[in-house]
Amino acid sequence: MASIFNVENTYSIFLPKEFLEYKYMLNCTQDYIDLYKVPVLEPNHSYNYIRVYANREGFVQERVQITNNYYTTTTLTEVNVSNSFFARQDAPSICITAFAFLFVLILIFNTITEFISRGGLFKWN
Repeated sequence: MASIFNVENTYSIFLPKEFLEYKYMLNCTQDYIDLYKVPVLEPNHSYNYIRVYANREGFVQERVQITNNYYTTTTLTEVNVSNSFFARQDAPSICITAFAFLFVLILIFNTITEFISRGGLFKWN
């Protein structure tokens, strides 16, 4: 089952290295997920959190929030965060594009070297 972040593991969220300590989720929508550093939000406190956007890979906004409810404590859900390239939702597209670009460069290089040696440097036949 794919998540809104399009990764195999539903709770494998790509984050830049400097935000890896944010691993507790409060809000999760189709567009973003809010992550905190602490597992419990105490009443009447301010907390830093980050908003990770699903459609803009690696884009993170730091924010400060004052808890709205002055009488209850909120327990957050822990999620797995990673700065692994393959946790990115656009990793397959990047790899396919890189290999296609490399293949085109080899073809161009081979065409240019055909002037020196018949069949080019990479003789296909």
